This record gives sequence, C-alpha cells and structure tokens, in this order.
Amino acid sequence: MDDYKIMNDYTNFPPEAQEIIRKQNAIIAELMARIAELESRLNMNSTNSSKPPSSDGLTKPAVKSLREKSGKKPGGQKGHKGHGLKIEREPDEVVAVQPIECPGCGCGLCNEAMFHADTRYVYDVQIEVKLTEYDIHKAICPCCGVTVAGTLPEECKGTLNYGNKIRALAVVLTQYACVGIDKTHKILRDLLDVSISAGTIKNITQQFASKTGDTIAEIKKKLLESPTLNVDETGSRINGRTQWFHVASNAKYTLVTSHRKRGKEGSDAGIVLPKYKGVLVHDCWKPYFGFIMAPEIQTTR
Repeated sequence: MDDYKIMNDYTNFPPEAQEIIRKQNAIIAELMARIAELESRLNMNSTNSSKPPSSDGLTKPAVKSLREKSGKKPGGQKGHKGHGLKIEREPDEVVAVQPIECPGCGCGLCNEAMFHADTRYVYDVQIEVKLTEYDIHKAICPCCGVTVAGTLPEECKGTLNYGNKIRALAVVLTQYACVGIDKTHKILRDLLDVSISAGTIKNITQQFASKTGDTIAEIKKKLLESPTLNVDETGSRINGRTQWFHVASNAKYTLVTSHRKRGKEGSDAGIVLPKYKGVLVHDCWKPYFGFIMAPEIQTTR
C-alpha cells in the first residue's frame, strides 16, 4: 500500500490537477477501507467470531492444548504394567517351521534331529460366508385337519434373504463407522463376495432405526435426569442441503438429532432441552439462553 498514499499537500498544483488528486484520494481511501474489511473477514474463524467450526474448512486454526508439559518422555513409564497382546487360548492351528538346508554350505537338514528353539503367534481373521437352506415342511393336524407349516426365523421372509450378521455389519459400517452406503456396498462385495445393493443397505438401516425407539427414549430419560448437560451444534450436508446436528450429552449418554435450523427450533426438536432443568454447559450460542434452567446455571466458552 506504500505506493498509493493519499496526497495531502497539493495546493500548489493547477486547479485541474487538484480536482483529479481529490478524486484519486477519495477512491484510494475507499479502496483501502474495503481492503481492510476484506482482510478482517478473511481472518475470521470459529475462535474469534460467531462463525461455527464447520465454516473453518481446511484452514482450521491449530488446536492449542491447555495441558501443561509433564516433562516425561512419550510412551510407557517406568513401573507401568503392560497391557499388550496376550495368548489366552489354545491355537487353532500349529505349524512346524523346520529348516530345509544350511544357508552356508547348502547341506540338507530334513533328516537331521530337530530341537525346539522359539514360539511365535499370529492373530488373524477368516472371512467366511455361510449359506443356510431352510426346507419348509408341513403337516396336517389329525384333530382338526389344519395344515401347519414349520416356523421360519424372523430374518427369513423371502426366497433369498440376508442374515442378521450381514445386516448388523451393514448398520455398523454406515452408522457407527460413518462409511457411505455406496462404499459399504463395495466393502461387502469385495470382502464377503456378497452383492448386496445400495438400496437394500438403505432399507436395512431404516429398519434398524425403526427399532431404536425404546433405546432413544431411555437415553432422553437419562439425559433429563443428569445434573449437568453438555450441548452443542454443528453444520453438515444432508442430501445436498445444509442441516444442523444438535448434541446433548453427559458422561455416559449422547443424543444427536438433525434439523434444518441451527437455533432454538432445532434444539427443541430433540425434546430434551425444552424439558431440562439442570445446568447447561455450552459455548454461549445465544439460543441456549432461551431455555429455562436452574438458577445456578454456569456457561463456559
């Protein structure tokens, strides 16, 4: 900006030049104010303004830990009891690793006496798909003549079905591990050789959600009974539109609900905050002050 300083002393210039300089000074002052405003906006983030953390993008400010340095070296300390991998059962397979020939002279060792030198263990998984055939039999009741069929498991509703373990795995991947439906389809296809469609995975998650009513009700009950409650909200994209995830939690239970509104309307949708009478811990987002709470409420930022 040093090359575009406003000229203050131009009284010795011709009148035409003075008019041009006045116009230039006005334009320069306006541009400098605009640049300062834009630079201020550019430097704004969730730590120095009311902008939500989700707006920080890839330029999130570095997280500064409030913990003081202990002076200890990283890793386990002296006297620490280790909790490494342990062998707590008999192996499923034992493989004898025997030398075949001497690497120095090439002499064969297969017929030589062997002695035990060491033991190593390898934990691994074996992925196996189990296909069960249910042959349905019927019988005629000798008393009333009614034809009675055997009772099938709940998971066996059609001719070809996906069992509870595959269905549970699809739910764990999509809901707990936050893997997209399309990627979950590819994982199950590549690892298990099960071509379960993305539409079927979506239906499975919806069926799972329909069975969580009692669990969610219990979580809400426990949160309402909690003396303190942590609340927050963050934005995300659902079906191409901005939605807000509202969180209410204590040390043991967490409730997450989504809503198109960030403020009180979105918090009300979770049903917990409108009924809560304890101490709220939040980041001083204005709508949280609209809830009726205990007189000794404390808010932190």
